[in-house]
Amino acid sequence: MKDIEKLNALQDSFAVVICGIIKSDGIISDSERKKFDDFFAKEFELSVEEIDTLFESAVQSDNYDEHISLLKEGFLGHPMQMMQFMKFLNETILSDGIGENEYALFERVKDGLLV
Repeated sequence: MKDIEKLNALQDSFAVVICGIIKSDGIISDSERKKFDDFFAKEFELSVEEIDTLFESAVQSDNYDEHISLLKEGFLGHPMQMMQFMKFLNETILSDGIGENEYALFERVKDGLLV
């Protein structure tokens, strides 16, 4: 896989997993959306338009296991980045209160990345 294709696949996987956490309680709060936007602006240097397009695509997906596997592969040899991502997910969950579905997906991501 070419580097740009790999980067795009990882970007999509981050987006799907983050959107899964955001939408799992049935509410997409402003604080959660801002965390999504800030993450992709900082980590991938995306424009507002690119972030909006990515969000709209990712929010439609629920194929979490495939994306968790891609993230696990991307994090190989980078345990600190994986832990920072898990911290980010945790902060996103806490930004509007912890819901049962959010926590369940967080555990699924954690288990998928660490096993």
